[in-house]
Amino acid sequence: MKSNRPKGNHEKTNALVVYSDAGKCKQLDLPLIAGTVAITPSQSVKNLGGILESQLTMNDQIMSVYRKSYFHICRISRIWKYLCLSSPAQLVHAFLTSSLDYGNSLLVGLPSKRLLKLQRSRILLLVLCMV
Repeated sequence: MKSNRPKGNHEKTNALVVYSDAGKCKQLDLPLIAGTVAITPSQSVKNLGGILESQLTMNDQIMSVYRKSYFHICRISRIWKYLCLSSPAQLVHAFLTSSLDYGNSLLVGLPSKRLLKLQRSRILLLVLCMV
């Protein structure tokens, strides 16, 4: 890194400490020092559109996807009556299916009760496409 002289954006730099027991986190020497910058670990970080949390519950990721889906459903419902029959299904697939499917591999192995919100929004999408 010294020879290539890359510059990091210190305002956007985040660190995440993943742990299973809160007591173990207190044993770490925090904040982390990277060069001359002190980086305090966050409770959650965003990388490539996926949100990871320190205890890997994935609640922030699920809520983010749910909010995006709800936002797009509301926007499509406002213009629904002005569209021809095939357009709503195309809009739903363009905006919603991609956001629901992106990052699904992060949710593998989660308990089904955590995934209920996303399953409800997927069912709503199927109903919208059939109408």
